[in-house]
Amino acid sequence: MRLQKYNHFIRQAGELKKLPLKVITTAIDTEYVQRPEYPNNMLTTQLAFSEDVCGVWEHPQLDLGVLPTWDGRCILSTALGYPEVGLQSKNPDGYLLWEVLMFFAPADLLAGLFNDFNLCKFIQRHCKQDARIRIETNSKKNRDLLPLDIYLHSEEGVYQVILKVVDFGKISAGGLTETVAAFGGKMRAKNKMDEYKSNMLAAYTNPKLLPDFIEYAKEDATILHFLRMANQERTNKLFNIHNLPVPEKEIITTGTLVANLFETYLHKFIGENKAYEFFTKTKWGKEKTFELGDLLHKSSVDYFAKRRESRKQANALVQGGRAKNERPTVISDEGIIADPDLSSCYVTILQNMFYPIGLPCTYGQHESKSDDKQITLGKFLKKFGSQLEPRLYAIVVSGELNHHQTLVPSKIIDNLEVSEKYSEDDPKIPADFRLYTKEITNGVITSDILDVINNVCNVQERSQWMKLKVVSAIWYPRSMRCDTPEEWFQKTEAHVKDYGNDITTKVNSRGREFVADNRSRYWLAVPIKDFLKPYADERKEYKAKRDKYDKGTDEYIEWDAKQKSMKLVGNTLYGVLASPYFDIGNVCIANNITAAARVAVWCTATAVGSYQSITDGGAFNLNKVRDWTEKPSMNTLALWRNPKLLDRKYSSKLFEKPLASDVEDPWRFLPDGRVSNGVEHIGKVDKKWKFFDEELLKHVRHFFRGGFEIDILNKISYEHKDMYTEIICHSQTNYRFKEVSGEYKIKARGHKVKGTPYNNETKPSNITLLFDHLKNNPERIPPFAPQTISQVLKCNQANELLEAKSDNILKQNNLLAGDSILKRSWVRPISLSMFHWQTDAQYTSWVKKADSLKNRTGWGLEQFFLNETEVNYLQAINTIQDRIDEGKDWIVDTKGRNFAGVDHIYLTKN
Repeated sequence: MRLQKYNHFIRQAGELKKLPLKVITTAIDTEYVQRPEYPNNMLTTQLAFSEDVCGVWEHPQLDLGVLPTWDGRCILSTALGYPEVGLQSKNPDGYLLWEVLMFFAPADLLAGLFNDFNLCKFIQRHCKQDARIRIETNSKKNRDLLPLDIYLHSEEGVYQVILKVVDFGKISAGGLTETVAAFGGKMRAKNKMDEYKSNMLAAYTNPKLLPDFIEYAKEDATILHFLRMANQERTNKLFNIHNLPVPEKEIITTGTLVANLFETYLHKFIGENKAYEFFTKTKWGKEKTFELGDLLHKSSVDYFAKRRESRKQANALVQGGRAKNERPTVISDEGIIADPDLSSCYVTILQNMFYPIGLPCTYGQHESKSDDKQITLGKFLKKFGSQLEPRLYAIVVSGELNHHQTLVPSKIIDNLEVSEKYSEDDPKIPADFRLYTKEITNGVITSDILDVINNVCNVQERSQWMKLKVVSAIWYPRSMRCDTPEEWFQKTEAHVKDYGNDITTKVNSRGREFVADNRSRYWLAVPIKDFLKPYADERKEYKAKRDKYDKGTDEYIEWDAKQKSMKLVGNTLYGVLASPYFDIGNVCIANNITAAARVAVWCTATAVGSYQSITDGGAFNLNKVRDWTEKPSMNTLALWRNPKLLDRKYSSKLFEKPLASDVEDPWRFLPDGRVSNGVEHIGKVDKKWKFFDEELLKHVRHFFRGGFEIDILNKISYEHKDMYTEIICHSQTNYRFKEVSGEYKIKARGHKVKGTPYNNETKPSNITLLFDHLKNNPERIPPFAPQTISQVLKCNQANELLEAKSDNILKQNNLLAGDSILKRSWVRPISLSMFHWQTDAQYTSWVKKADSLKNRTGWGLEQFFLNETEVNYLQAINTIQDRIDEGKDWIVDTKGRNFAGVDHIYLTKN
């Protein structure tokens, strides 16, 4: 069979290194059979040269001859009809840039295109894979271009192939089908091979199925040309909303898109009044004027992480969302289990914030100064409080408390080690995020946190908070705020004339040198809501047009895609403002956004008695929300998780009741799925429980009545996802809901729960079996053997294994990124992360002893709670949390005596 040549898709593109440059763009997809711990069995490679033109080749390693195959080290030479040749001289006659469009799968890029293992390893070494796959070389000018040792003999001479990867894996959320739908497209042949997904070789070798196989295979490649065009159209549309100039460089991730969009908006907002030009920097020995990015960088993770020998580097620590088992000793509950989320959580918070442009004020002493000279939170607030703008300051504090709290988490890292553990290549600082009830380490205080402290704490508790030591702080002073670019420019200009705008060394009256920072702290307040509003308005219009059509129709899909592109801006903006990868990433803004969300979730969990908190929500029993006749303190709220911990003086003034109901009859399900308390009969409206959304908000505000106002409670709203008849809780954030229909909904991090995903096993994930045992008999949880699951190797992981000095499965079997290895998945009933710990020292003591037991015996804490070979989970979680609450640092005391009748059994390691 004669092969078709596709060299007419090559186009001229100027010069590279003073030699002619040509470009060819191909979208790539492959079909293969995964063989865990062996190289993938590659079947076919699809190269799409346009939305309509696609070639399908049998991979050379298959050697079946069902379809034409390709020769040489790469498929491109066969597709173009240009033979591969050795380079006869020092330089080629020109360069052929091979632009590869792909969707995230490393096997497509490596084994799918190249039939040379060493060449694949070379390419893999230059591939980074996080949100997407990208080429990264040492070239300063063309970092994303990788010259290959492949030379093609064309009509015009020998051209060296240069590889460029354009991965669309992160232009939207979800897989390829979902991503195409998000851009208004539809996969027409996606379901043709559903019944052969686990045995594609059978479909390929069946002559009757081959046409469907080819049609199915082609679409995954051709659709990438549609995605590229649609992505550019979306970019144009988003920039045009604010009449902003569209970037010349293609943007292929949502984060980069929104970061560019917001930064371009800032440029337009500032206009000609560029006060940042009064600042200078030294570059290559020359003084250069600041660009906007230079000024914004002064508030970034990268900037503060590099403040060596100064506690200011603790400003680089960005706290995350709240994810906590609020009631560790509650295993299950029945009734009506509500599952609400904060509606548009981060977008709501952003709309109530300003983005600051300017040099912030910072605090953080040097290592040479002793700890006793650190200022307390109370003194800091007294000194600077009048200058602190709501949601525009973040104070990092550490210290112990004499009462319990569950409001402020800790970042466990020595604040003077941040710079040592920071890397520009992987800027996520490796610090543990934990919640301790009587100690705070590098916790962040913001205006929203202070609202709660002032609302909840009694006089003695507040005094303790004010004694916490300030490690570092960042804030934008109120007196320096400018509301227009003109004001910012004029005040900065006046400051420079009067005081200069630099850092100098001066001598005081005693003859001692000190550093004087004369730089302007005037800053421009940019209302984030003004940036977001046009997108929200546009989205509302698109949703109205969408709802005129039936779901699934082409018109519905088109308008739904358009409204989702508008929604994308708000949903992604928080991520980029908190990201260390972009100039607009701002640690002060990031910590205030997450703190506001944590406060809203904490207030919700506290007021309703949530079982677990998971970033923006948490389930609770509709008939057991909390209330009080005398306002509880912070200590009381923290201990309410277990009534026996409460002081009897206060416990009689705390009670539970049905939400939005003053009648004795609790809420219950009616046969038709509605919820009733004998008076109200509430059902879903448009798949939402609007009645309970509103009543929950009323209740949370009511719970924190009196005293200092908690501002975030005036901003939020709720959206109940659904109502369930039962919940089973496990570990930090694992849970199982039971629906009215009897079906289960399971969430368990690190486990696959659908189907039978485990290698060579027909039984489901052990996590699903654990939930059954927790429901039926939590006093006898059987031991679970490890299960193996196939895990696809990413480029970064494959490179690490390749460079490792020790032997490993990758080296033994010549594996590449895109091949799969077997990973052990082990369900252990007891996890120390699920409990409420008092201090870091206490937690560390338990972890060390538990790890020591595992190393010596093969069992951890489970061995104290065995009924023969089964674990008494109910006894375990209650005993462990009791010992923690008593301040103990282990199950047994230092003299080996047991607590609460727990037997100390050492088992023989298997």
